[in-house]
Amino acid sequence: MKEFGIPTLACGEILNKKIPSELSRKNPPITLAKVVVNPRTVSSPCVLLNYSLNIRFVTEGIEPIISLRFQLVRTPKATKKTTVLEEWQFEGAEIIPTDVPSTKTIEPIVFNNCDCNHFSSPVMYRMQLVEIVTNNVRFVIDDEEFSAIVMSGMDQR
Repeated sequence: MKEFGIPTLACGEILNKKIPSELSRKNPPITLAKVVVNPRTVSSPCVLLNYSLNIRFVTEGIEPIISLRFQLVRTPKATKKTTVLEEWQFEGAEIIPTDVPSTKTIEPIVFNNCDCNHFSSPVMYRMQLVEIVTNNVRFVIDDEEFSAIVMSGMDQR
């Protein structure tokens, strides 16, 4: 009988990259965080990923807009082939026809993904920013955390 293995936790690395106010899909994505796991330590592995952050932004002027598109990618060490697992979009917009005082906002965000795959080697997961659109908004991303739990996903197949 095959052992299920003990679930393992991997803490990710936050890369603290300088983030521009605009980013097009024509540009390479900005990797915000990464985590490496070895899913082969358990039977029928699933990897539960959690990325959390705060988006702090200040609206300034007429018709402020902030739109950030994130993606989670998987790259197995054996093949080096990157696959986009999921995309998320954060948006905030106000159509204000007159100039208003600046407004400060802190938006906590949590992204989760469960990846049950047939893993053959250690895997790197990366959280990336792929698109940024702003108008009359200044923003920062902080308080980031990225982690992965590898566990048996026998019930998920």
